[in-house]
Order: sequence, then structure tokens, then C-alpha cells
Amino acid sequence: MAEMKVRDEVILCTTNVTSCIEKPEAGGRFELKQSMVQLLHTNGQFTDLSHEDPTVHIHNFLEISDTYTPAGVNVDYVRLTLFPFSLLGEAKRWLNSEPANSITSWDDLARKFLIIFFPSGKIAKLRSDVLSFRQKGGENLIRPKAKINIDPREMHRDINNRSKGSSPISSQTINQVT
Repeated sequence: MAEMKVRDEVILCTTNVTSCIEKPEAGGRFELKQSMVQLLHTNGQFTDLSHEDPTVHIHNFLEISDTYTPAGVNVDYVRLTLFPFSLLGEAKRWLNSEPANSITSWDDLARKFLIIFFPSGKIAKLRSDVLSFRQKGGENLIRPKAKINIDPREMHRDINNRSKGSSPISSQTINQVT
């Protein structure tokens, strides 16, 4: 009899599970197709392994998801529907551990994802690269920026949004590059 009560409690807990993603209205007809999920699976799922780059994952995901957005359908709806299929392992556990209905837009999901999975070592390296940047005489900004090997808008966002204690010099340097 006691076993039955425990099982009943577990069943009740799982039947009332609410997703962390609260999707907006679709705005049109959207059908989740097996081919969409397969494409996400074959073109890389993010698992939080050391060699994976979350910004590359977001870029690849958007490339795939945006090809499946029918006319008239809310882009956020499609992205929020498909993104969970692009995660495995620790990344999927993270998403499932977010509070119910706490993610309400694609920007919100992408921001939370990058905050959690963007490697702190990469942030430190980017910050160091920017702070130690020196333009050589007669050298234009395009060439040194290429040496850092990162999109200046990404560098600006990553340092301003995720690191603490930016000095005015680093902000000025970043703003000049962007």
C-alpha cells in the first residue's frame, strides 16, 4: 500500500510538469516535422563539452531554425519550439531546471544560455586581448581586429555584459573598434 502512494505521488508530480518556456502565440500554422528535429540532431547538438562553443551553437541553430519559419508564423515561437531539440546532456538538464514559464522570448533564452555556457576562460582571454590591444602606427583597425579573431560586436557584448570591472579605457577601446 505504501508503494502505491509513492508511485501515485511521482505520477502526480510528472503529470503537472510545466515547461520553463512560455511560448508566444504562433501567429500562423506551424507543424513540427521529424526532418526539423533530425537536422538539428545531425548538425550538432550542444552538450557543454569543452570543445563546444555556445555562440557557434546559437549561430548554427538560427541558421537551421530560420529556414523552417513559415510566412506569418512568429519567429520566437519557432525558435522556442525547436531549441530544446538542439540540447543534450548537461545543457538539456540546465534548460529543464529553469523555473516554469521563466523564458518568454528567444532573446531571453539565448541570453540565459550564453550566460551559463559561455566559458569564463574565453571571457578572460577576450578581456585581456582588448585591454592589451595596441594599434601600431599607420595600422588600420581592421588588421589588429582580425588578429584578435572575433567580431567586434561580439567582443563588445561579451565584455560589457559578462565581465565585471571594465575600465573606461577598455570601454573606449571597444567602442572605437565597433
